[in-house]
Amino acid sequence: MTTTLAESSSKARRTFLLFGVGGLLIGACFCLLTWWLSAPTSLLAFLAPERLGSPWPTRILLFGLGLIVVSEIPMMLWVLVRLAKERQARLFTHLTHATYTAFPGVYALMGGILTGQRWWAWPMLFVCVFRFTLSTLAVPQHLHTPTDIEA
Repeated sequence: MTTTLAESSSKARRTFLLFGVGGLLIGACFCLLTWWLSAPTSLLAFLAPERLGSPWPTRILLFGLGLIVVSEIPMMLWVLVRLAKERQARLFTHLTHATYTAFPGVYALMGGILTGQRWWAWPMLFVCVFRFTLSTLAVPQHLHTPTDIEA
């Protein structure tokens, strides 16, 4: 039984979307975990303003993490488009998409636990949703579908 080009393209886009939703859910779990685990009185919150007497180290760390999270977006979109055009790299493309979408949750966990700032989870959750939206709009039309010659 052969599948048509349209069915193959639709299946590839659906799988790409499902991996993105999976990454979004993992990122949301990390953000929720940040909300539960971060507290200024925690032993790991050594950059909490309450401990240091100054808010500047906390601000510098969170600004740096935010800068990294935002600066990764164009580079990773370029990588995802390049991977989507490759014929053999479909699973790797989907896994990269899930990781790219979920990774702001890791930054949320790191920033929230080290600084004790619970609010940090919400901007990172927004970045997870933003990354998912951008990649879902930009990448699926580049997913490689086999032509009649390749099939």
